[in-house]
Amino acid sequence: MIPYNPSSPHVETIEREHYEIHEGNHYKCQDYDDDVDSGVSKFWHVKSPNTSIRVHLCYKIITSKNGLLEFFEDATFSNSGTTLTVFNNNRNSTNTTTTEIFKDPIITASGTRIDVNVLGTDGTGVAGAVGGSSKRTDEIILKSGTSYILKITALSNDTRISSCFSFYEE
Repeated sequence: MIPYNPSSPHVETIEREHYEIHEGNHYKCQDYDDDVDSGVSKFWHVKSPNTSIRVHLCYKIITSKNGLLEFFEDATFSNSGTTLTVFNNNRNSTNTTTTEIFKDPIITASGTRIDVNVLGTDGTGVAGAVGGSSKRTDEIILKSGTSYILKITALSNDTRISSCFSFYEE
């Protein structure tokens, strides 16, 4: 927190996310796939802790070509996927996250779709399919003890996809 300055008539404030970075409670996880073909889906599994901790999540997807982005709640899996490394955005903090993020899970049921976006264009001109990005700037507070799926389906061959999950826990 910024210390009080009695000589200043202004109240200094910072956004909550920025505050959580300083407190060591803000995290980031990224992944990249350099070759996803048309009709193939790429999945990430986000698992919130089954505790009183609340996870405030934002995600961002960037594609080199067009795609369909979907976010599901209450998914089930036969395999959670490969664990991804989550970094604390305060590199001086020793705090660790209780939220888990995986890539390439094996899904048995998608759950309820709670977000959907089309990325890029499917133009047939000289440029062909054009990539796009989706940045969820409206955070979503994840339900405790729940699994989520972020799914991107490539609509063109040789699509490069990057994902970024940014969140804080309180």
